[in-house]
Amino acid sequence: MERKAPSLRKHLTRHRSWLGALPLGLLLWLGCSLSWAETQREIVLLKSADTALYERVDNSLRGHLRGDAIHIHSRTTDTLAQEPIKADLVVSIGSEATRIALLQSPPPPLLAILIPSQAFNSLTSDSGH
Repeated sequence: MERKAPSLRKHLTRHRSWLGALPLGLLLWLGCSLSWAETQREIVLLKSADTALYERVDNSLRGHLRGDAIHIHSRTTDTLAQEPIKADLVVSIGSEATRIALLQSPPPPLLAILIPSQAFNSLTSDSGH
């Protein structure tokens, strides 16, 4: 009997509490960082591709992370040049974005989201992190 892949709605419903905690975690990180310095913080949202799901996550994070001291850039892996990512935080959205971020030298502070734990463990062991 062939097993159906779970729908996107079911997948997101299962992880709703985790996804809701993500913006809070980012806000706490930024709050702590901004309390130590009055400089503008650079965040790069690195997406594996331009898909509807990744766009929704990008838009949601942008909606929650507002402020005069925050500058957010969105990039996809196919538009990423070989230059290092210069940011205070890289939020990698998807497996390919995480792989690209881990290949940066030196690796930037990274928050990987929407990536299965087995894929993350494989990527981090392959890159030596």
